[in-house]
Amino acid sequence: MKQFCLLLTSCLLLVYCNPPHPRIGSRPKPSFKQITGIDYTEVKRKFETGVSFNDQGYQLHPSWRLHLLTNDSVKLYNPQENRYYNFHVHFDHDSVINMARVWLKVKHVSVDSLIFQVLRLDGKVINDERSSVFMTFYSNKYIKEKLKTIAEILKNPSLDDTLFIKSKVISSRTDLKNAFAATSPVKFQSKSPILKVMPQPGKTDAFNFITESDDYLLPQFNIEINKAYNDFNYSFSVIVDEKGKLHFRKSLVYLMPEFEQKRIEIMKGITDVYLQNLLKITPGSTLGIPHASIVEVYVKGIKK
Repeated sequence: MKQFCLLLTSCLLLVYCNPPHPRIGSRPKPSFKQITGIDYTEVKRKFETGVSFNDQGYQLHPSWRLHLLTNDSVKLYNPQENRYYNFHVHFDHDSVINMARVWLKVKHVSVDSLIFQVLRLDGKVINDERSSVFMTFYSNKYIKEKLKTIAEILKNPSLDDTLFIKSKVISSRTDLKNAFAATSPVKFQSKSPILKVMPQPGKTDAFNFITESDDYLLPQFNIEINKAYNDFNYSFSVIVDEKGKLHFRKSLVYLMPEFEQKRIEIMKGITDVYLQNLLKITPGSTLGIPHASIVEVYVKGIKK
């Protein structure tokens, strides 16, 4: 059950269990009585901008499937275990509800579709500015009989998503400082027996809600170089452009001012001489379009 709760919240960005404060002019609480017994599938999850990507390259993915058992109970599908789990639906003030420990505002309810706004809270108060994610569900019957399609097609990125990413790609080509996360991240493969490269695995922390979906936002690699010019340990970030060329970005640790320039020159040399020449580099891409993105490397040199 704990894993399922984490799954459900992985793309919703924030979870709290305390109810938000009531607002002046609260409306009647919503009711799900008219839609009990209907199966719904989430087909869109977008930011208030109308696209499923944010400026950092993070992509929202529609993943919920729900079935209202009664007005205040729901079953939600866990794809990892191929089964549904039952949850209570808590109705709070206005049109705010909580299901599976996620706070939502009900924006639309009909037999054909549902729209929820995902709420982010500061303490017990709704942060309107940060509550920018919207989930759209269609009933399975509506998808099949009226739209005559399947949910997987409806979940595909929209034209607006493609245009948004293309504009960001152009911006990153103009200025590498505009590099953004690639949903298909950079791949490094050693071309020499003296270099070993090991991607760092993603971390899952149930308390901080760090999930596998965050792995592509900032890929990390451990790299070991044997027969190096000297023994060394450096950690720094690089930008991998759309052609696979590496550009030193910055140190990941604080450098004393008197040593800063020297250390930066060394890290640039490691990037240009060792990494660029000894790695087969596949640039990151989003929606099939290669573009500049940032990775972190932890490089150890062994003089032998």
